[in-house]
Amino acid sequence: MKKKILYLLLFVSASCLSQNVALQPFGKNVSKKDSAKIEQIFRYQAEFYGQFAPAVDSLLPKIIIFKNPEGLHNYLNFIDKKPAWGHNTVGTFVSKRRELLVAHTENNDILQKISWQISNYFIFLTLKNIHSGKDGEDWIQIGLNGYFKNISLTKKGIKHNPPLANTKARIKTAIETNELNLKEFVGFTKKQLYKSQTTNNSYAYSLAYGIVYFLTQKDFNQFKKIVLQIKNGSSSYDAINTTYQGGFSRFETDFIAYYSKWKH
Repeated sequence: MKKKILYLLLFVSASCLSQNVALQPFGKNVSKKDSAKIEQIFRYQAEFYGQFAPAVDSLLPKIIIFKNPEGLHNYLNFIDKKPAWGHNTVGTFVSKRRELLVAHTENNDILQKISWQISNYFIFLTLKNIHSGKDGEDWIQIGLNGYFKNISLTKKGIKHNPPLANTKARIKTAIETNELNLKEFVGFTKKQLYKSQTTNNSYAYSLAYGIVYFLTQKDFNQFKKIVLQIKNGSSSYDAINTTYQGGFSRFETDFIAYYSKWKH
């Protein structure tokens, strides 16, 4: 088991993570440059999610990075944790243990995977109603994770990149084939999301991330209000319908127009 683990990172928190975050010294497998990037991502997300609720935790969150998905899956079996996405899982957040687990893959996008799991951690702290797995709200967790996965770290700070070409193309294909049904999608159960992701060409991730990115670009304050309504118990449909200017039907029209501009 130990041979499968490449290195371990430990975040040390005070009462308010967005104000006081420090990193324990790393082993030789973690460069100072990468450790600084991880801390930058952590601080940035602490500030972002702190807009919805205080990011407070009495336990110390850990990041464990594995050499490959097999090592991750072996560890999940060891702690009796079922992978959220089955054999496709390359990262997960174990809330009871405060462990953010990620595995190296051929893509070598480990910082993006870490950012995804840090997002899971802060959703757990600040948006418990969404993190609890209530059917109909899981899409927004996937979307927010994607929003934080697709970032660039620059000298001026962290920049959110537009969805990748394959994500935009997948959404546009859904529009052109009349597959897109936003009202249905934002009410998907966990099983429906999993099925659409694993059997329908990454549809769940593409659409969830596409919705979140669109809403943040359209009107960020409006997006925050939608998230807060969902956090406080509203369905995703009701939150969008009552908050988005023009209601859900206008949201659908604007969303389709936004992604229809994309050229394959």
